[in-house]
Amino acid sequence: MPTHALIQSTELPMAIPTKDVKASEGSVVRPGFVLTRSPSGIFVPGDNVGQAKKNQLFAKVAGFVSYKATNDGQVEVSVGGSAPTSKPKAAAKPAEKSSEKPKAASKKKEAYTTDAPAPAGLLSSAPDKADDLKLVSGIGPVFEKTLNSNGIYLYSQLAAFTDRDVEWLAAQIGSFPDRIARDEWVDQAKDLAEGKPSRLKG
Repeated sequence: MPTHALIQSTELPMAIPTKDVKASEGSVVRPGFVLTRSPSGIFVPGDNVGQAKKNQLFAKVAGFVSYKATNDGQVEVSVGGSAPTSKPKAAAKPAEKSSEKPKAASKKKEAYTTDAPAPAGLLSSAPDKADDLKLVSGIGPVFEKTLNSNGIYLYSQLAAFTDRDVEWLAAQIGSFPDRIARDEWVDQAKDLAEGKPSRLKG
């Protein structure tokens, strides 16, 4: 049967919609990366893979993605192995201690970019009664200020976000979409908009 183009295995039990697979087989992912989204539950977590709400599977560790058909007609998603590393050099003879401190390797995090358009419903100014977005677990004072500066003041606005809206938001706040999905900002905002209590402890 046909399968998603990103999955190379010929043993998969059924055709898989394009929107459900977020990482191709053999690709390298970082911890927290959302691998699949499938409300139907066709995907199940394998090694080093966790499961969030709505059957979203995410990587627990950095490694390579693999897909494997199970006997009960599902697809097991695993992350394993590691990127090749260079062999450690043989220990040199002890030398006199240098007063200079070793320079730390500068790791510049690449900013997330997207072509997703700004969502509808952004406000040009604060409403008379803005919601406390810090009640969403994962949003602190800095993120709340950035959300406000981008026209987001209400739970109902965040609750209406689509996956593309989340991509746009991630680019605005200097984060990544999988971070927002993993912390379930949209689902939390829906609960708060309906008057349910915050998931924050205490």
